[in-house]
Amino acid sequence: MDNIHYFGKTDKYYLEWLLNWNYVDDFVLDGKIEHIKEIIYRNNQKKIISAEAFTQTGDIYQQTERIKRVVKQPKIIIVIREPVELVISKYRYFKEKQAHKHEFIRNPEPY
Repeated sequence: MDNIHYFGKTDKYYLEWLLNWNYVDDFVLDGKIEHIKEIIYRNNQKKIISAEAFTQTGDIYQQTERIKRVVKQPKIIIVIREPVELVISKYRYFKEKQAHKHEFIRNPEPY
């Protein structure tokens, strides 16, 4: 494992460039792609890039396109959490954070 470099969540935060890769809009990402590539291809070590964010946006296709823009030949491992457990966990998290009290959830705009 000495010749493998890990990029992902460490301690309590993600690396800024990894967050940009996952979350900024496509126009902003265009200006950051070369910087992200420089970081990833800085040396000849193999890389493990881990981020829940690749699946949190609701648009997995967009995330795979982003991965293809940066990584030449990615090998992707996907871990799928049991769906009912996932929903329960999300509910508990939002309840704990009191997200259910936000106005946009209590009084959604009609279409």
